[in-house]
Amino acid sequence: MVKIVTDSSIMLTIEEGKSEDIAIVPLCVSIAGISYREYEEISADQFMWHIDNGEIPSSSSPTLLDLKEAYDSTDDEILHICMADGLSSSYDSASSYATSPEYVQRVQVINSRTLCMPQQHIVFRARDLAREGKTIPEIVDGIREMIDSAASFLIPEDFDYLRRGGRLSAAAAGIMSILKTVPVLVQSVDGRKLEKLTISRKFDKAIHAVMVALESRGVDLSHRIDVSHAHNKKKAERAIELLRERFPAIEIGLHELGPAFITQGGPKCISIQSVRIVS
Repeated sequence: MVKIVTDSSIMLTIEEGKSEDIAIVPLCVSIAGISYREYEEISADQFMWHIDNGEIPSSSSPTLLDLKEAYDSTDDEILHICMADGLSSSYDSASSYATSPEYVQRVQVINSRTLCMPQQHIVFRARDLAREGKTIPEIVDGIREMIDSAASFLIPEDFDYLRRGGRLSAAAAGIMSILKTVPVLVQSVDGRKLEKLTISRKFDKAIHAVMVALESRGVDLSHRIDVSHAHNKKKAERAIELLRERFPAIEIGLHELGPAFITQGGPKCISIQSVRIVS
């Protein structure tokens, strides 16, 4: 049998993961001088309280202790599906740790090239294949199409978070803030960075640009779309309203982002993601 391990980027707690037969390794965030395991030691609401009070967060990969706990939770072979390399150091950390003598023969780490909801759907599919008795190579082959199909778009509101993350220059961040523009960033094909898709003056036009990009990627009834937000439910619901007009037959989900992603995208950001659902 194969045990599926992943990180908390799929927006599940350790206990929620256990109920789905998945081992969750929490990502870490630091704020107000204290480090927390997201979802386990700090919630999104608590995290946003610190941000609203002027604290600046940072994020880091899972601890080696949490990796060890996940790997030692089973004697089965392990397929560890990490969030996109380049957007987090979790893949590098897991890849290095998996070469330890006690794990090198039974742990394989792969880069999902995505995060959050597409990653969750990929992990669930891998879990289903593991339950069917598939080997690690068969599971990886079975989720490859989903990995290749995943697309992620980010609409930030606090440009300082992108500036601190090196995704936006200080000058560009200042100009965008003054002009009150609505930039749309898209995850690169290799999943390692965020690139500019467009800059709009209105939120609805920004969503329109995302919809055009989704259509150009061939998003159809075989896909699912998910909208996630960092304490910005009203705009997330508006995004879903517009998406449903364009894609009336596609399932669209609404979710709240966790602390690690809020650290990357900033408070009030909106994420729109799609992935092909394979069964």
